[in-house]
Amino acid sequence: GEPVELAVDLYPTSRLFAAGHRIRITVAGADWENARTPRLTPVPTLTVWRQPGKASWVDLPVIGSPSE
Repeated sequence: GEPVELAVDLYPTSRLFAAGHRIRITVAGADWENARTPRLTPVPTLTVWRQPGKASWVDLPVIGSPSE
């Protein structure tokens, strides 16, 4: 019931976003395209917290604009 940090390494990729564009992030319990989902008992629960002081976050690297 308490928030904990979950660090996940992702394969390198890049995408250029225009000013004002947004991204959507999907959180899943397995890499469904490349691996089987393990059967665990009890089933794990992923919770995205939204309360002040407990808000979930994602840290994405930002590289300078192409004009730099």
